[in-house]
Amino acid sequence: MFPRRTVPDEFNPVTVDFKTLSDLPLLWYGVPYDGQKILKYALRRGYGKKSHPKDPGPHPLSTWHNFLEKYKERYGMDVGLRKVWGCDRHVFAFYSNRDMAVLDVRHHDRAMSTIAAMGFDADKDAKWWVDIHEKC
Repeated sequence: MFPRRTVPDEFNPVTVDFKTLSDLPLLWYGVPYDGQKILKYALRRGYGKKSHPKDPGPHPLSTWHNFLEKYKERYGMDVGLRKVWGCDRHVFAFYSNRDMAVLDVRHHDRAMSTIAAMGFDADKDAKWWVDIHEKC
């Protein structure tokens, strides 16, 4: 059943009745982590950051942290790495199914444009994944 391209209705907070969001199994929407693609994207978008003023150029870890922080500020999505079932590495996730109650189509469109700008194939790589802490 997972990973899959669309979130099933029974996992969507908009279409299912629940008491709290934590009643829903946690799913993440994202792509398998590729550090080179994500770092290149961050640098192209101006998220590069030095760890020390005397550094000759942006430091990967400082850039990573800056990218996560600025992306959330600008687009309202708490992107990051998530451990999931069905993937041999982390997934770079844009949002969860629990976030769908407060996000709108602009957030999904932003995620899709970012996925494409990073060099991923949105039709092939972007999927819903089950959080590693969920019992399968």
